[in-house]
Amino acid sequence: MYCVVAAEPGALEVIATNLQKKFPDWRFETAASPGELFALAGTRPDVVVVSRFLPGDPVEVLRRLPVEFPASHIVLLVGVLNEQAKAYVRQAAKYGLTNVVTGKLPGDRPYTIFAALTRARQELLEIQEGLEWEEEAPEASCGGRESIAAACSAQATREIHREVQLNQTDEGNRDALTGCYTRRYLENADLKCPFSVVLINLENLKPVNDILGHEAGDRVLAAFGKMLAENLKDRDLAVRWGGDEFVLILPETSPENAERVVERLREEWRKAVPGTGNLDGNLEVGFSYGISFNNGTEDLQATLRSADRAMYSRRQEAEQAPLLKKYYDSVYTRRSGGKLVLVAANKGGVGKTTVAISLSLLTARAGIPTCLCDFDFGGPNVAVFFDVKNKPGIEKLSGKRHVERFARELLVKVENNLMILPGPMNKTLPYFEPGQLAEIVDFLSQDCLVVGDTPPEFWTKPWMKELFQRADLVLAVVDQSKFSEAETKDYAPKLIMTGVEPSRIRIVCNRFSAKLYSVKRVESFFNAGIKAKKDLPRVVAAIPEDWEDFVKKGYRGEIAGLDDPASPWRKLAEEVARELGLPFTTRNEKQEKKSLFSLFRKR
Repeated sequence: MYCVVAAEPGALEVIATNLQKKFPDWRFETAASPGELFALAGTRPDVVVVSRFLPGDPVEVLRRLPVEFPASHIVLLVGVLNEQAKAYVRQAAKYGLTNVVTGKLPGDRPYTIFAALTRARQELLEIQEGLEWEEEAPEASCGGRESIAAACSAQATREIHREVQLNQTDEGNRDALTGCYTRRYLENADLKCPFSVVLINLENLKPVNDILGHEAGDRVLAAFGKMLAENLKDRDLAVRWGGDEFVLILPETSPENAERVVERLREEWRKAVPGTGNLDGNLEVGFSYGISFNNGTEDLQATLRSADRAMYSRRQEAEQAPLLKKYYDSVYTRRSGGKLVLVAANKGGVGKTTVAISLSLLTARAGIPTCLCDFDFGGPNVAVFFDVKNKPGIEKLSGKRHVERFARELLVKVENNLMILPGPMNKTLPYFEPGQLAEIVDFLSQDCLVVGDTPPEFWTKPWMKELFQRADLVLAVVDQSKFSEAETKDYAPKLIMTGVEPSRIRIVCNRFSAKLYSVKRVESFFNAGIKAKKDLPRVVAAIPEDWEDFVKKGYRGEIAGLDDPASPWRKLAEEVARELGLPFTTRNEKQEKKSLFSLFRKR
């Protein structure tokens, strides 16, 4: 097992030494700052242990942990459970981080640090025997090393000191990577005089991370922070707001003069970027910005929102950065009319995801720009079918303002005219505010047909309602082999309950056999729960009874019959295109049958 331990200097060595003693077969790496921690993300540790008192912005660290270490078992050391610690635990839970060790090390029983390294908190049933935290007497320690008990006591003292003095010490208010002030510092600042706010967003930082690695991205951030420090006045505040966003507070500065400051910073940044070692002729790391003015009496958050809107408007008017523009334009060559198709099922295991993938492939091959979106956060990621690995997905849009800024960077081109928006990299369900998913779909559907794979029992997922209400067509997948009249009668009303009109529902019947039920009888069962008497849902595809062959090939990265003009998949795609008024051009030449994995390696 491989474990990374990240904690404040002093406590770090004590923690790592004790863990190495109790887990002698494990390999341990240590990190004393967020920069050092996230530089180890590419090493794929099995376990990551992070102290609440790691220098830097704790909220930003929590936000990045599940994204940078999606496959790792993450353990948080919270310390004594006071009000600050409780707030930290609540914030961690928002990002799906629940394995928290509380109290003076080794932690409050039964979930001590030793137990935490090998199991999730909710799964702990008993204390792991034989793992006791050593508290050597000072005279028994080797080489004069301080006892662990003394170190823990010192750590508790540091906790109290840090929490009381946080707003009085410059070090506690600084972001460790960039040297800028933290978001928490600005939110607690007492700003009385008039000032201009500049909201800055670094462009193309994600491609730098993806192509050159997160260590390179951290170098860019550190260089940007250094450039700000060297070119702003002492009275000005440079704040790392989060991720690739920065905020500048310029006291007694008009918006016009703030523009001049930004232009000077832009010129200095052009000089500084080559020194980061990231420019290879293909990546252009610039920044966009928005400016707003506060007379000293207005709400800071309102001023920030105004600056955010100004930045968005400026970016809409300006040409996109060359890398992203070329990437995006190469995918969407013509408009599809902006349609949304959702694939739904009332239970798992009925081939819903296979239907969504097959439909997307065939519409794309018919010349319709298509985007396949994975809204089934807890199910198999559609990226697996296309051999797309270790790519962040829709979870990166959680909490983002103006998602169009970020959505383009997450899309993965898997075939001509076909992009995918992958699902979450791990099983942690991302949280979306009401309206956020609708905003994502509204943006994507401006330029392509959006096909959404939805979760089983969709009616229990409150975030899905806004998508069903927007859908132009809903494909309701029914598994005939386990057909139940009562079950199917309940299916349609649940769709209608989410805001879908019966006229927008079409039925896809899997495992179909005429020996069991006719298509008309399937329709009658499905429509029995609908009060309307016209424009009722109808079956548009019947997948044959050798359905298992379709499923097995699907999980091998193949779709049975995908290239057969007479297959039910082709008929389904043609029917959907016709319903939506989209042109469907059949290829004149039958393609050689290949697995999806071999088809999509070239991205």
